[in-house]
Amino acid sequence: MLPPIGKPPCRSFDADMPDNVVILDLARFTDRDIARIAALAGKLKLMHRWYRCERSTLPGADRFVVFSGDRSQTPYACYRIERIEDGAYRLVDHRSGEMLAASRSIGPILDALPADFYHAAPAPSADRRPKP
Repeated sequence: MLPPIGKPPCRSFDADMPDNVVILDLARFTDRDIARIAALAGKLKLMHRWYRCERSTLPGADRFVVFSGDRSQTPYACYRIERIEDGAYRLVDHRSGEMLAASRSIGPILDALPADFYHAAPAPSADRRPKP
């Protein structure tokens, strides 16, 4: 189980620790991660869907909120891709807050994006007659 955002993992530093030690910030997306998230735009463009992403950086977490939709009456898809302080990734449904996937690399997270991110849900049937 991954720690919640905003809670730093347990760390203890000795007072006699050297001053030249640099603590790595593993919560930031790498350039390769950003390129893979940006590649979603090209894939969705080929599927005739619009795509938008917004990046926000919080203490101990970096996140992208990705949106996808088509020009119909179906609602757009909205998911959050997060990288937390220990370097792990999470995929979260932005509307409900439900965690859909967690991994140590971004590949399985992008593979876990639900089908509604890529395809519109089928329209409800126009036939409203009661079934016999």
